[in-house]
Amino acid sequence: MWQPERAAQWMDEALDALGLDHVHLVGSSYGGWLVINQAHLRPGRLASVTALDPGGLEKVGLRFFVWIFASLFATYAPKSWRPRLAAWLEQPVIVVAELRTWIQAGVRAFRIRRPAPLPLSDAELGSIRTPFYLIMGKRSLLVHPKRQLERVPRLIAGGPRRDRRRDRARTADRPPRNGQCPDAGLHGGRGLPRPGRGPGRLRKGTTTP
Repeated sequence: MWQPERAAQWMDEALDALGLDHVHLVGSSYGGWLVINQAHLRPGRLASVTALDPGGLEKVGLRFFVWIFASLFATYAPKSWRPRLAAWLEQPVIVVAELRTWIQAGVRAFRIRRPAPLPLSDAELGSIRTPFYLIMGKRSLLVHPKRQLERVPRLIAGGPRRDRRRDRARTADRPPRNGQCPDAGLHGGRGLPRPGRGPGRLRKGTTTP
């Protein structure tokens, strides 16, 4: 599943088996790479692609793995410490008992044996013509949001930069129209809200056709 052509073929065959066409495909993290890769290699069944803090835009850095392991170890911390650790790491899983148990069980029982996918090059991103919606955490550890907010709209042909807040209500409750896509935005967090808080405000973004 980490090889681009095989991943795109698998996704295309799955959509075909389900009888789906003109699909609005959404993916987060590794799933974000899958949907971007699909838009690059086999876009025929897609109506739009939404990538939420996705892999595949740049090489995953050390800071992401440090956060992952720190979050994992924090799930074993004394109960009185967990709220502060959750706020510091911006990782609400630490204070949700059911999710904490699920994560710990997954770490014990599952081993990932695939390498991380290679990021798409500028030329590969530039080949995408499917309506594209990119959402990144303002302090994302998986990508550098400001870098990608400049890079992606420049490579994927689209409209001008605009203020996301102004038309948030207009686009939030409906899928992209034909030939349009809502603008990419920066979310106020690492893709997850802080404990006791709602999601952050969306910042500036861009539109792509």
